[in-house]
Amino acid sequence: EYARMHTLMLGDERRDRVQRHMEERMAACGVKDIYINRVDAAAPPGEMGFAYSRTALFEKYKTGSKDGSPVAPLLGDFTDYDHGASDFNFGPFSFMLAYSDHVVAYVFTPIDHNNSRCEIYWMVRGDAVEGKDYDVDELTWLWDITTISDKEIIVNNSKGVHSRYYEPGPFSAMEKEERSYIEWILRELKV
Repeated sequence: EYARMHTLMLGDERRDRVQRHMEERMAACGVKDIYINRVDAAAPPGEMGFAYSRTALFEKYKTGSKDGSPVAPLLGDFTDYDHGASDFNFGPFSFMLAYSDHVVAYVFTPIDHNNSRCEIYWMVRGDAVEGKDYDVDELTWLWDITTISDKEIIVNNSKGVHSRYYEPGPFSAMEKEERSYIEWILRELKV
Protein backbone atom coordinates (compact mmCIF):
# COMPACT_ATOMS: atom_id res chain seq x y z
CA GLU A 1 0.00 0.00 0.00
CA TYR A 2 2.89 2.36 0.79
CA ALA A 3 4.15 2.12 -2.81
CA ARG A 4 0.71 3.06 -4.18
CA MET A 5 0.97 6.55 -2.69
CA HIS A 6 4.71 7.28 -2.28
CA THR A 7 6.82 8.07 -5.35
CA LEU A 8 10.20 6.84 -4.07
CA MET A 9 10.24 3.79 -6.36
CA LEU A 10 9.65 5.72 -9.59
CA GLY A 11 12.40 6.16 -12.14
CA ASP A 12 14.39 9.37 -11.74
CA GLU A 13 12.76 11.34 -14.58
CA ARG A 14 9.19 10.50 -13.59
CA ARG A 15 9.87 11.02 -9.88
CA ASP A 16 11.55 14.38 -10.56
CA ARG A 17 8.49 15.56 -12.50
CA VAL A 18 6.12 14.65 -9.64
CA GLN A 19 8.58 16.09 -7.12
CA ARG A 20 8.67 19.46 -8.95
CA HIS A 21 4.88 19.77 -8.69
CA MET A 22 5.06 19.15 -4.94
CA GLU A 23 7.93 21.62 -4.52
CA GLU A 24 5.85 24.31 -6.25
CA ARG A 25 3.10 23.78 -3.65
CA MET A 26 5.48 23.62 -0.68
CA ALA A 27 6.16 27.36 -0.34
CA ALA A 28 2.45 28.18 -0.53
CA CYS A 29 1.81 25.60 2.22
CA GLY A 30 4.49 26.92 4.58
CA VAL A 31 7.06 24.16 4.02
CA LYS A 32 10.76 24.84 3.36
CA ASP A 33 12.55 22.79 0.72
CA ILE A 34 15.62 21.32 2.42
CA TYR A 35 17.52 18.07 2.12
CA ILE A 36 19.99 16.66 4.66
CA ASN A 37 21.85 13.36 4.40
CA ARG A 38 24.25 12.58 7.23
CA VAL A 39 22.92 9.09 7.87
CA ASP A 40 25.05 5.98 8.36
CA ALA A 41 28.35 6.29 6.46
CA ALA A 42 27.72 10.01 5.73
CA ALA A 43 27.95 10.78 9.48
CA PRO A 44 31.37 11.57 10.98
CA PRO A 45 32.92 8.61 12.85
CA GLY A 46 31.49 8.23 16.34
CA GLU A 47 28.45 10.42 15.62
CA MET A 48 24.86 9.33 15.18
CA GLY A 49 23.65 9.98 11.65
CA PHE A 50 20.52 11.86 10.68
CA ALA A 51 18.67 12.72 7.50
CA TYR A 52 15.69 14.72 6.25
CA SER A 53 13.93 14.93 2.91
CA ARG A 54 10.43 15.68 1.63
CA THR A 55 9.14 13.46 -1.14
CA ALA A 56 6.05 13.78 -3.30
CA LEU A 57 3.04 11.54 -2.97
CA PHE A 58 1.14 10.58 -6.10
CA GLU A 59 -1.19 13.39 -7.14
CA LYS A 60 -4.45 11.98 -5.76
CA TYR A 61 -2.91 11.56 -2.28
CA LYS A 62 -2.89 14.50 0.11
CA THR A 63 -1.71 12.27 2.97
CA GLY A 64 -0.96 8.66 3.89
CA SER A 65 -4.54 7.42 4.04
CA LYS A 66 -6.46 4.67 2.26
CA ASP A 67 -7.86 7.03 -0.38
CA GLY A 68 -5.45 9.96 0.05
CA SER A 69 -7.95 12.20 1.82
CA PRO A 70 -7.09 13.98 5.09
CA VAL A 71 -7.25 11.98 8.33
CA ALA A 72 -6.58 14.79 10.85
CA PRO A 73 -6.26 18.60 11.06
CA LEU A 74 -3.24 20.17 9.37
CA LEU A 75 -0.08 20.26 11.48
CA GLY A 76 1.85 23.32 12.63
CA ASP A 77 2.09 26.14 10.09
CA PHE A 78 0.68 24.16 7.16
CA THR A 79 -2.01 26.14 5.36
CA ASP A 80 -2.87 23.42 2.84
CA TYR A 81 -1.74 19.99 1.65
CA ASP A 82 1.38 19.95 -0.55
CA HIS A 83 0.93 16.24 -1.42
CA GLY A 84 4.25 15.36 0.22
CA ALA A 85 5.74 13.40 3.09
CA SER A 86 8.84 14.25 5.12
CA ASP A 87 11.22 11.43 5.99
CA PHE A 88 13.42 11.76 9.08
CA ASN A 89 16.18 9.33 10.10
CA PHE A 90 17.72 9.46 13.56
CA GLY A 91 20.56 6.99 13.69
CA PRO A 92 20.12 3.53 12.21
CA PHE A 93 16.98 2.48 14.10
CA SER A 94 14.63 5.47 14.47
CA PHE A 95 12.51 7.01 11.73
CA MET A 96 9.63 9.44 11.30
CA LEU A 97 7.34 10.06 8.37
CA ALA A 98 5.48 13.37 8.53
CA TYR A 99 2.51 14.04 6.31
CA SER A 100 0.74 17.41 6.33
CA ASP A 101 -1.80 16.17 8.90
CA HIS A 102 -0.09 13.46 10.96
CA VAL A 103 3.26 11.93 11.87
CA VAL A 104 4.26 8.29 12.18
CA ALA A 105 7.38 7.48 14.22
CA TYR A 106 8.86 4.02 14.33
CA VAL A 107 11.73 2.74 16.43
CA PHE A 108 13.49 -0.58 16.02
CA THR A 109 15.27 -1.84 19.13
CA PRO A 110 17.69 -4.73 18.58
CA ILE A 111 17.13 -7.48 21.15
CA ASP A 112 19.79 -9.90 19.92
CA HIS A 113 21.37 -10.91 16.60
CA ASN A 114 18.09 -12.42 15.33
CA ASN A 115 15.37 -10.28 16.93
CA SER A 116 14.27 -6.70 17.34
CA ARG A 117 11.26 -4.89 18.73
CA CYS A 118 9.32 -2.39 16.62
CA GLU A 119 7.40 0.42 18.29
CA ILE A 120 5.16 2.71 16.23
CA TYR A 121 3.73 6.04 17.36
CA TRP A 122 1.10 8.11 15.56
CA MET A 123 0.84 11.82 16.28
CA VAL A 124 -1.69 14.47 15.33
CA ARG A 125 -2.01 18.14 16.19
CA GLY A 126 -2.12 18.66 19.97
CA ASP A 127 -5.64 20.09 20.03
CA ALA A 128 -7.15 17.36 17.80
CA VAL A 129 -9.91 15.34 19.47
CA GLU A 130 -10.21 11.60 18.84
CA GLY A 131 -13.56 10.70 17.29
CA LYS A 132 -14.16 14.29 16.18
CA ASP A 133 -11.00 15.40 14.34
CA TYR A 134 -9.56 11.97 13.56
CA ASP A 135 -10.45 8.28 13.59
CA VAL A 136 -7.75 6.01 15.03
CA ASP A 137 -8.40 3.21 12.51
CA GLU A 138 -8.10 5.60 9.54
CA LEU A 139 -5.01 7.22 11.06
CA THR A 140 -3.18 3.93 11.68
CA TRP A 141 -4.38 1.98 8.62
CA LEU A 142 -1.33 2.39 6.35
CA TRP A 143 1.35 1.55 8.89
CA ASP A 144 -0.69 -1.24 10.43
CA ILE A 145 -0.86 -3.15 7.13
CA THR A 146 2.65 -2.09 6.05
CA THR A 147 4.19 -3.37 9.28
CA ILE A 148 2.36 -6.69 8.98
CA SER A 149 3.58 -7.07 5.37
CA ASP A 150 7.12 -6.03 6.30
CA LYS A 151 7.22 -8.58 9.12
CA GLU A 152 6.34 -11.35 6.66
CA ILE A 153 9.10 -10.22 4.28
CA ILE A 154 11.64 -10.01 7.13
CA VAL A 155 10.73 -13.45 8.50
CA ASN A 156 11.01 -15.01 5.02
CA ASN A 157 14.37 -13.27 4.39
CA SER A 158 15.62 -14.56 7.73
CA LYS A 159 14.64 -18.10 6.79
CA GLY A 160 16.65 -17.72 3.59
CA VAL A 161 19.70 -16.23 5.30
CA HIS A 162 19.68 -18.99 7.92
CA SER A 163 19.34 -21.73 5.30
CA ARG A 164 22.33 -24.00 4.74
CA TYR A 165 22.04 -23.10 1.04
CA TYR A 166 22.49 -19.36 1.56
CA GLU A 167 25.55 -17.76 -0.02
CA PRO A 168 26.09 -14.02 0.44
CA GLY A 169 26.41 -12.04 -2.75
CA PRO A 170 26.91 -8.44 -3.79
CA PHE A 171 24.34 -5.78 -2.97
CA SER A 172 21.83 -5.05 -5.71
CA ALA A 173 21.36 -1.53 -7.12
CA MET A 174 18.19 -1.23 -4.98
CA GLU A 175 20.14 -1.83 -1.75
CA LYS A 176 21.99 1.51 -1.44
CA GLU A 177 20.70 2.12 2.08
CA GLU A 178 21.57 -1.41 3.19
CA ARG A 179 25.10 -1.02 1.80
CA SER A 180 25.47 2.34 3.57
CA TYR A 181 24.30 0.82 6.85
CA ILE A 182 26.74 -2.10 6.61
CA GLU A 183 29.63 0.27 5.80
CA TRP A 184 28.66 2.44 8.77
CA ILE A 185 28.26 -0.39 11.30
CA LEU A 186 31.57 -1.98 10.27
CA ARG A 187 33.30 1.40 10.61
CA GLU A 188 31.70 2.01 14.03
CA LEU A 189 32.69 -1.42 15.30
CA LYS A 190 36.32 -0.57 14.50
CA VAL A 191 36.20 2.76 16.41
